[in-house]
Amino acid sequence: MSIVAFCSLSRRRSLGSPVKMAPPDKWAPGRPLTNASYDLVMAMDVQLCDVHQSRLLGLLERATESRRLIGIGAVMAVDGVIVASAAAGRTKRRSGRSLTSEETWHIGSVTKPITATMLGLLIQGGEISLDQPFIDLLPVFSADADDSWKPVTLRHLLTHTHGGPANLPRATQLLHPESLSELVSERERVLRSMLAKPVSGTPGSKFRYSNFGYTLAGHIAEQTMNLPYEKLVSERIFQPLALASAGFGAPEHDAPLGHVRRFGMTFPVTPGPRADNGPVMSAAGRAHMTLTDLVTFGNDHMNAIRDQPARLLNSDTAAELSRLCIPGINSGDYACGWVIQEQHPGERIMWHNGSNTMWVSVLSILPSRGVVLGFATNEGSVARSEAAFAEISKEMVAKLD
Repeated sequence: MSIVAFCSLSRRRSLGSPVKMAPPDKWAPGRPLTNASYDLVMAMDVQLCDVHQSRLLGLLERATESRRLIGIGAVMAVDGVIVASAAAGRTKRRSGRSLTSEETWHIGSVTKPITATMLGLLIQGGEISLDQPFIDLLPVFSADADDSWKPVTLRHLLTHTHGGPANLPRATQLLHPESLSELVSERERVLRSMLAKPVSGTPGSKFRYSNFGYTLAGHIAEQTMNLPYEKLVSERIFQPLALASAGFGAPEHDAPLGHVRRFGMTFPVTPGPRADNGPVMSAAGRAHMTLTDLVTFGNDHMNAIRDQPARLLNSDTAAELSRLCIPGINSGDYACGWVIQEQHPGERIMWHNGSNTMWVSVLSILPSRGVVLGFATNEGSVARSEAAFAEISKEMVAKLD
């Protein structure tokens, strides 16, 4: 029997009605990107269950106290139905309003599974190949890139095994182009200068987590399709899944403020250029959305993994992106955009976390149970936030047995 079938439903809200989104006249952080207005149909139902809803809210409230969190939100879906969605705490330390379950959160490096999915769509469509040297995909860099980059493939970039740098130069954070076309040009300039330096070690032999690699992978996508990364992801991922809240940059419009800790004190960060990493690295960690939308994305990927109808990837592509690159070597549990671990024999968990040092988020998928969990906090303490996420996940999933 479905887990929803024996729950007393506190609310059933169908998300099947069209959602209208108008295109912005000018690109700006925090706004969806489209070419035209469009009608969307959500892929998931919300059937909030009294039992799960009450339990989740209690766990979140407890976490704000025990883990000293400013605010925390969570959504849990089972077999494609959202059964619990709640939040506790405040949008701003001491003076903000109470959080609701509909908040928009910065998801940091959980953008990486989105970028990997975008590349997966291009692989699926035959535009590129996962094991093709990336220089072949970006011939504009061939004359300037060091020869040591020639064997590096897209798979190496997506699995953090390319041997290149971990991060972009700090000066990149100061770049805030006014248009998407200028942003693409800035990305090309920054990446070109970095590729002139040799890789360290043999590509494919060592894991080194890299925002640079995902920025480069995103640039491959935008150059292949001749469309800026932000707009490409909006058209190929956000729109088909009806992720109406999704965008890039620090969330605005009364969203929870991110917080940083300085000199032993915690400060809220006002939305703007200082509230996020620079837009050059959008593909590595600048997306924002509601947790409902985040779980919707995770659910679609889980459907593909389970060989069930999905709107984005087919089962073959999803399986290929989930294949470990160097199992058993260092962090060999990292596939293309996902950390993959065995919780118990035959029970695999796929997840990714993210933080721009002001928010923390996690998206977790348990395919064998049909469960997707999304969490976020509006502060930069990764340790305290993830400890809360782990405790709540364990308790919520255990109650499904």
